[in-house]
Amino acid sequence: MADVSFGVGILCTLLAVFFYGIQYVPCKQYTTFDGAVFQWFMCSGILWGGIVLQLILMLAFDWPGPQVILYGVLSGMLWGSANFLVIPLVRICGLALGFSLYHIINLSWGYCLSRFGLFGMDQDVGRIPVLRDVGVFVLLASFVMLFWVEPEEAKTTTAPLKTKERPSQSVRHKANGADPNDDEVEVVKSPTAAHPSRKYLFGLSRVHAIKLAGIALAIAAGVLTAMNGWPYALWTQTQQGKDMMAVQFVFSQTIGIYTVSSIWYWLSSTIRQFAFKKRTNHSVIRPAFIAGLFWVIGDVNMLYGIDGIGYAAAYTLDAVGPVMVASVLSLLWFKEIKETRQRLWFIGSFVTQVAGCIMVAVGA
Repeated sequence: MADVSFGVGILCTLLAVFFYGIQYVPCKQYTTFDGAVFQWFMCSGILWGGIVLQLILMLAFDWPGPQVILYGVLSGMLWGSANFLVIPLVRICGLALGFSLYHIINLSWGYCLSRFGLFGMDQDVGRIPVLRDVGVFVLLASFVMLFWVEPEEAKTTTAPLKTKERPSQSVRHKANGADPNDDEVEVVKSPTAAHPSRKYLFGLSRVHAIKLAGIALAIAAGVLTAMNGWPYALWTQTQQGKDMMAVQFVFSQTIGIYTVSSIWYWLSSTIRQFAFKKRTNHSVIRPAFIAGLFWVIGDVNMLYGIDGIGYAAAYTLDAVGPVMVASVLSLLWFKEIKETRQRLWFIGSFVTQVAGCIMVAVGA
């Protein structure tokens, strides 16, 4: 594997941050229903992005054929599972609490993997370990501040989002007298509306059981997301990883992502169909597909960023940077953060994130 300089690593990390940050912009004006179909379409875009990338590399370097790296497949399956778990996490906990918990777990666990050399990874302490460690704590504090920032769209369900129905859906909804957006209504219903006094697991009420499930999902999604870079780090320590380019790892990742995404989609749609007697609403295809292509571009740059500035620093910046980009778009472009108090919290969180990122980069 060719050595990547620190400067190139920083540049690639910034490009990864940008493409991860704008990943969902094409889908912003469309409803995604419960998200199960949307993530499958997005992962289809990821797979096709990997295929096109592999074909380009085969033609450019005269490779005999594509090579599947099992480390890459495992990495993709970890990320695909985490991506699916984020769907119910946000529905249960809400955007502010759900994403705050998820990113705190993702950032802290992803950093500790390389910082302390866990699970067979090479330890990466950086040039100034104390400065980088403090920078991570500053970034964690910024996510706590984001808990008080709730975009306007997350508070209301009256926003006119675009939908595209299939003819079969339209006929079915008219026959049943059902609203195709029923899933969106279900999200905001109070969990205490039905059977408020019923006890669930360990004697907990329904509302507490749901919150506990949301916290468990946040932990699982955060850990899985953080672990998706672990197979790549192990692969770079093998002779095969040292002899190959980082970009050759991506195709195997896309295979793992699409495989596990399909499994989760088939399971969720089957349970929905036969256990709850509900049809799975299909979201738009092209915006989700484009989001998947953006992910592939970001992933390629992230891998080269890891080689250039080290796993701990690159992963930390790639975990925080996209949130900063998406937050700026939410404030300045989509105008979702309107209340003065929330804008102050957002600005404070953003400044804190910038300070933390600088400390991590310098410490690397």
